[in-house]
Amino acid sequence: MTGPGDRPLGGGAGAESAVPIILAPDAHEVGLAGMLADLIRQSIQQNPGKRADFDRLNTVVRIHVRDAEVTVTLVFEGGRLTLHGGARIPARIRISADSDAVLALCMVKLVGGMPHPLHHHNRRLIRMIARGEIHIEGIPRNPLQLLRFTRLVSVRE
Repeated sequence: MTGPGDRPLGGGAGAESAVPIILAPDAHEVGLAGMLADLIRQSIQQNPGKRADFDRLNTVVRIHVRDAEVTVTLVFEGGRLTLHGGARIPARIRISADSDAVLALCMVKLVGGMPHPLHHHNRRLIRMIARGEIHIEGIPRNPLQLLRFTRLVSVRE
């Protein structure tokens, strides 16, 4: 799903071949796209075990930040990620939340690769989902893909 004008993001010598993450031309002006790309690249570099999740992700995730009116689409193709600005590609997993809630999603506490159900931060996220502050669609059809995505973007272990 990439084409002319797509460019790999920098990240040091050899980073492009180590973690193929590409910003599509429509994502260059979307700050959230660059931040997510950096977060995912750093997550894999700091925890090489997350590379398996990255390599097994074959889905499209759309994140809409309501208060900023920004949308980013992440296309995972088994070891390759392309980020697009906007909602031009149909997504299997759709996340909609305010900016604070989107940041909170990156702080999921994991234990043994699974979200810890009793951790105070994770309980807060569950309450936010129940109140509609975070809206996630596509979970029943893609639970394993959502779990892999969560592990990949979580900065907490």
